[in-house]
Parts: sequence; C-alpha cells; structure tokens
Amino acid sequence: MKFNLPSSDTSKLFKTDTEATNFQKVLEQIDKEKMSIFRDLDKLEELYLIQNLAKLKDPAFRIYLLTYAFGNRGFNNFCSKIGTTISKNSSNIEKQEFVNRISSFEWADNEKTHAFVSAFEFDEGIIPSPKDIEKDLEILEKPTSIYYPFFDYQSEIADKVKKQLSIPGGRAMVQIPTGGGKTKIGMEIVTDFFNDNTDATVVWLADKEELLDQAIIEFKKIWKHRATKSVYLNRVWSQHNIEPNISDSKLVVGGLSKLISFFKRGGKLKANLIIFDEAHHAAAEKYSEVLLNLVTPGHTNLLGLTATPGREGEGETEKLVQLFNTKPPIGIDTHDPHLSSIGYLQEKGVLAKLRVGGERIVSNPVLDVDFTETEIKNLLKGSEYTDKAALKKIGQSHLRNIIIGKKLLELNSEGRQVLYFGPSVEQAHQMYLLLKNFDVKAGLIIGDKAITPTEYRTDLISKFREKKINFLLNYDVLTTGFDAPVVDTIFIARPTKSQNTLFQMMGRGMRGPKVKDGTEFCDVYHIRDKFLERYQDFDYLYESYGDAWKNEQSSEE
Repeated sequence: MKFNLPSSDTSKLFKTDTEATNFQKVLEQIDKEKMSIFRDLDKLEELYLIQNLAKLKDPAFRIYLLTYAFGNRGFNNFCSKIGTTISKNSSNIEKQEFVNRISSFEWADNEKTHAFVSAFEFDEGIIPSPKDIEKDLEILEKPTSIYYPFFDYQSEIADKVKKQLSIPGGRAMVQIPTGGGKTKIGMEIVTDFFNDNTDATVVWLADKEELLDQAIIEFKKIWKHRATKSVYLNRVWSQHNIEPNISDSKLVVGGLSKLISFFKRGGKLKANLIIFDEAHHAAAEKYSEVLLNLVTPGHTNLLGLTATPGREGEGETEKLVQLFNTKPPIGIDTHDPHLSSIGYLQEKGVLAKLRVGGERIVSNPVLDVDFTETEIKNLLKGSEYTDKAALKKIGQSHLRNIIIGKKLLELNSEGRQVLYFGPSVEQAHQMYLLLKNFDVKAGLIIGDKAITPTEYRTDLISKFREKKINFLLNYDVLTTGFDAPVVDTIFIARPTKSQNTLFQMMGRGMRGPKVKDGTEFCDVYHIRDKFLERYQDFDYLYESYGDAWKNEQSSEE
C-alpha cells in the first residue's frame, strides 16, 4: 500500500450500508470465488485514493496521508526528492511537526507536487496543468498561413447560413447529426465574421464546460490558419470571469449559468453575433433571458447549432421555431431524396454504422425495488424520467445490476472499448467498483468536481482515447461535448423516454472510419426493463432514428 491507511477509513467506499450490501450481493452472484475488494487492502486503498483525489489539494488531507505513510518507501522517497529528512529517533511531536511542514505546499504544477505524485506513484495526470489556471482573457495573434478545410456538405451549409445572416438581425439554425462537425461549421462562420467586420463581439453559448472547451479548441485550430487580425478570447465559466470593457474584436465563450449571474448583477454586454450550441435548449426561459440581454433588435445575428432541433414538451418546439424566426433548420443536402443525412455521412465514412437489437437488448424481467405513489406518477408523466429518487432506486436493483455486471464483464473479455451511461451516480460508481474488483481497466467520471476533479477527468478521457483504459463509466456527463472515436460499444443502463437524450448518448460512438481512430461499426447495448414498458414504447423510441443503424438481422458481416 502507498500510505498504509487503516481499512476502517478506506472501506468507506459507499455512502450508505444499503449500497454496500447491494454491491456484495451483485459480486457474490457474478463470481462467488472472487475475493471482495473489502478483503484486498491494497485495492481498497487504491480505490479510496481515486475517490478522494480532489482532497489532495487540501494540506490537511496530505497530512493525514503522510502521517500513516511515515517512514515507508514512498515517504522517504518524497523527502529525498524535496531535499529534507528527519531522524528516526525524533519524538512523536517532532515527527508530526515535520509531516505538517512537508505537507504545506500549493497543489499545482510545481516541484513539490511533482515530487509527491512521483514518490507515491500516482499518475501525473492528477497534477493541475497550466490549462486549469488559464487567464480569463488572452489575445490570439494573427497567423502567417491560410487554411481552408471543409467537407463539401459543410461548405454548402456554411454558405446557406451566411446568406441568412447577411441580413441585419438575421437568424439561422444548423441541424446535422452528432459527429457531422457542427462545432467546426460554427467556428468557421465565426472566423469569417471576425475577418469581415471591425471590432465585432461574438458570443458562443453552451450549458456544459465540455462544450465550451471543445469550442475553444476548434476555434484556435481554425483561427491559427485563417485569421486576418488579432482577437481577444474571453472565457466565461467556472472560475473565469467576463471582461466587458474591451473595444476590439472579441470572442466570448460563455457558460449560461455564469452569464445568467452576470446579467442578474446588472452586467451589460451586447453581441453582434451569437452562436448557441445545443440550440434545442435555447427556448428554455432562463436561457432565452440571456439571449434577450445580448441581442440588439434588428442588429444582432443569431445562429443555433444542434443535432436534435426539437424540444420535448408541450409547445416547446414551437417556442424554438419562433426564436429562430420560423426559419427551418439548415441541414445536409444529400442530393438524394431517399438518403437521410445520417445515411449520407455513413456512406462518406464520417459516421459509424450503429448496430442495435438482438443480443444487444439486455432484458431485465424485474426490478426488486419499491416505488412510492409520487415516484410512480413521476415515471408516468413528461417526456423524460426526471425523478432522481426513482432513477436512484432503479440503480439500486441488485438483480438488474447482476445482469448489467455480467454483460460488462463479457464485453471486457471481447476486448471492447465501452462508454457506459448509468441511471444514477451511485449505480455508475457501483459498476466501476465491480469492474475494478475484476481488474478491468476502467475509469469513472462524475459531474461533481469534488469527486472527479477537472485534471483527473481530462486524464481519464485521454487514457480512454489512447485505449489505456477500456471502460469509461459516467452519469449525465458525457452525453455532449465528448469526442472519443475509439468507442466501439455504447452501453445504456440509464432509462430514457427522450429521443434527443438517446441519440446524444448513441452519438458518442458514431465517429466513422474517415475520422482519426474512428470505427466502421458501433454496437449499442441497452437495458430493457420490463417494469418500464408500461410507461414507454421502447420500439418506438429506437425506431425514431431508424436510419441511424442496422438492425441485428441486417448488420452481420
């Protein structure tokens, strides 16, 4: 063990005794001979540390770790790396003072953090990178070369968009399948807008940090080759703040919640061009208020980007249509009335062919949990399952989790690269521990940064893309803004009634062979709960995007 931590601490992997009991039941049913992680002290400590990586920033937590590690190989190695030592004959008080002193450093990209990580054999990916301390504002200089990368269909879409936006106050929406390059199209249009206008303010909006990061990466890639001037890039999310007093050209890449707070405090910002990523959210009241604050009527152009142009819920799609001035979405012209946009991109090798059905439907005949009357009503109503308490209960079904666990281990034996969507944080966590118990190379990403720090999340995604880990499990994080062409299997254990949510999840596996590291086919496994059939039509849900995949009977090579 790295620190010799007491099992009374490291065994607290679950928040409740119920979760721990369910885990034990699942493990026993899958493999009675397999030793539980609760009896493997090395693995127990490893999982405890992974679960508490965010605490490494806290000197008090490092004091706790080094107190138990005092005198072991890792401890002595750390002391040697930072050039200090203590006598074995020191008193307990002197030893504790020494531990307190060597624990008191800033957790950052510095010598002591690197020494700590190296000495105790952590992965260097947990060290905060310079990216995590980027400035709110930076200037991107004019490049020296020109670059014009566009697929034909992307060029056609961009031309149509620019025509609609050529009118002052013009609005347009682009709708292309996930993986078709909507972010690239959007940023090419942004680049043209900056090049054609003086001192322009462009605001790029999204509701998730992954989407905002993705947008900046794409913009820098394009701007480096195509710009004719310098612009300011202003990050506005998380710890990054808006810089409203810039008179030159600027791109504001902003999180919706951050901008909502900015305007509530009386902040002022007007845009010449607004791009709303995942535009099917734009009609939501709290988001449309952001647009109202940014827009100068008759002047500001608005562009929406989406893979799913409708909003689910009564009247919601109509609101979205009105927001974009009743203009129909601009999509891919396949030049064939019998060929869908998805089929077109699959033919071009941009998208993978999805395979569903047959053995990929994982049936669960019973849920061994009880629901309250309120939870039953919530399951019945609406276009999506939004009752987190009910979803958590579904995730607690140990019979369901036994079925899922067996199938995941089977997929591991086949050498799959699996992206897993769980019904709750707790269930995704339980499946992660199960896989780790069987020595599967797996990672877990939870939206709470106290559990999955940004730098660790980035490192896990990199490892998954490089196939250093084979399973990436998550709950409600990687449905958007995540791109890993190596995915060859999507496993959906999260119940959904939403066509949009379903396709967003499946879209993570749709990067085709023409994309670097992409695949020709991606298999989609999903849990089909008998209990939920009374609340939804599974066949209709999957048939809604019937042109996206091949059925089991027609997909075999």
